[in-house]
This record gives sequence, C-alpha cells and structure tokens, in this order.
Amino acid sequence: MHDSQTVTAMPAAAAPPPGHQSPYAPPPAQPGSAVPPPPVSPAGPGLPSYGSYQGGPQYGYPAQQSAPYAAAPYGWAGGMPTQPSNGLGIAGMVCGIVAAVLFLLWPIAIISGALGIIFGAIGRGKAKRGEATNPGQALTGIICGAAGIVLGVGFIVLIIVGSIL
Repeated sequence: MHDSQTVTAMPAAAAPPPGHQSPYAPPPAQPGSAVPPPPVSPAGPGLPSYGSYQGGPQYGYPAQQSAPYAAAPYGWAGGMPTQPSNGLGIAGMVCGIVAAVLFLLWPIAIISGALGIIFGAIGRGKAKRGEATNPGQALTGIICGAAGIVLGVGFIVLIIVGSIL
C-alpha cells in the first residue's frame, strides 16, 4: 500500500543484559502473594519522608533553608503592598473648595473651611509619613479652606458694616 514501516516491521529494542535490573523496576513478587506489588514512581521506590528532600544539583546562590510551617498572622500574609490612604487629603480638598466657592453662604463656608484645614493637615501628615500619595490635594484643602474662612468672615463683616451705614 505505502512505503512507510509499521510498528510490526520495526526492529525490536535491545534487551538489557541478563542479571541487570533497572533501578526503577518494581521489586520481584513474593512467592505465594496474591496481590502484586504497587507500581514504582519515576523518582524511585517509595516517597521521601517529609523534610528529607535534598533536591538535585544546586546552581547559583545556595537555597535558603526554610523553617517548618508557622502560624500566619491574622489576615492575608501576601506580598502585596498596602494601598495608600488618600481619603483625608481628598476630603480636605473637597471641603476647602466648597468653602471657597460657597463663601456667600458664610456658615457653610466657615464650617467647611475648618474641616478642609483639619482634613488637609492630617492628609499632609500621612503623605509625609508615606501612608498617602497626594500631598498636593491635602495642601489644596488647607489653602482653599483658609481662603473660604477668610472670605466667609469678610462677607459677615461686609454685612455688618453695610447694615450700620
């Protein structure tokens, strides 16, 4: 039919010399046993005991010896860094901008300006310690909050002076 050889036409593999046994071959069956022995894994007979694995040849730096498993601290012990807490800097900036824009509503401007200064100062401190990444937004909250307070107080003074005259 075709010219390619089939499995039956190929020469057989050379048999090992007599008396030689593969290191991965299963142990010979015991006479009189009804059950054959279990198969042997490619790594050899039996499994190494826990902690006794020596590994293959070592290349490069020597491997670190690991301690037995220890209890992990509460929570996930992964290697991911924590996210920065930018909330106070953003809150200070929003409160400061609200105070500066709504200075004609002086009670809101004064309260929001004070909150903008407080949140901005706390957020700026977190940014200096490396816990946050938005020192500019926190500074914006401090500046706009102070401007909103000054404008709100100035508007109150303008109302009082205008009512006297």
